[in-house]
Amino acid sequence: MRDVAAARSYSVGFAELRQRFRNAAQRAGAELTEYVHPLHGPAGEVLATDIAFIGRRSAPKVMVLISGTHGVEGQFGSACQTAWLEENAPWRLPDDTAILAIHLINPWGTAWSRRVNEDNVDLNRNFIDWQAAAPKNEKYADLHAALVCQEWEGPDRVRADEALDAARKRLGGHAGIAPIVEAGQRDPSGRTARSTTFWPHSPRRRVTSWSSTCTPELAPMAIPRCCRSPKASMTAWHGANPCSARRSRWC
Repeated sequence: MRDVAAARSYSVGFAELRQRFRNAAQRAGAELTEYVHPLHGPAGEVLATDIAFIGRRSAPKVMVLISGTHGVEGQFGSACQTAWLEENAPWRLPDDTAILAIHLINPWGTAWSRRVNEDNVDLNRNFIDWQAAAPKNEKYADLHAALVCQEWEGPDRVRADEALDAARKRLGGHAGIAPIVEAGQRDPSGRTARSTTFWPHSPRRRVTSWSSTCTPELAPMAIPRCCRSPKASMTAWHGANPCSARRSRWC
């Protein structure tokens, strides 16, 4: 029998996802911080990333939980974070352990049901050291025309389909194309651009995405530093597929 209550955890809008998380965090005794996004949702609602911190800032170990890296997967990750906070409230952590929950790091993508953010950036390939030279994906240029076209039907679409068929034969099908696309690129009109994008009226100006610059807490490389913790375990919820639902790493 279908679990109706579980389904309701996912089938809600951005505002309700956010309110549920904040309520659960407050009941858990978390310190809450909000970072309001400059854009709004489809119903004009305020978009924001909320951060809940439980424990001591000086804790040497911190568990980082992230939802909504890909906007369309935000409801799943939000439901997991909220349920986990509620089930363990009130929280009593050892002095050496803290929890940092970043709720809907891509609020625009979640609200608008988009994998990417407002700049066509895939945040999963966004959090890198941009003080260094931008990574290059030399092979993407050959695929761009096959993946992006301006017409749903018509000559441009026909050319794109033909280019994609040729690329499949040349690269060995989807298995050869996927790694090139997933490696990202900096063309804002392409598939899942990296965090540096070119603005339409300023082609030489490169900017990083809102999610990676609005606050130090949102940059995974800065999390151990901002929490004064020498080690952090990071988990990002991506989707209900058991093969990709949760990705973890040590910082």
